[in-house]
Order: sequence, then structure tokens, then C-alpha cells
Amino acid sequence: MTIEEFVYLLFFYFCRFFYSWNKL
Repeated sequence: MTIEEFVYLLFFYFCRFFYSWNKL
């Protein structure tokens, strides 16, 4: 896994977490 892929995954999960937290 490259750094770009890692950053992309991190960004993806962060967005998902932030979105679900915002819906509450």
C-alpha cells in the first residue's frame, strides 16, 4: 500500500465518521 492510498483511506473513513456523527 502506498502513502497516497493510505491517505485516501484515512480521508474516506474520516468523512464517513464525520458524516454519521453529523446526522445524530
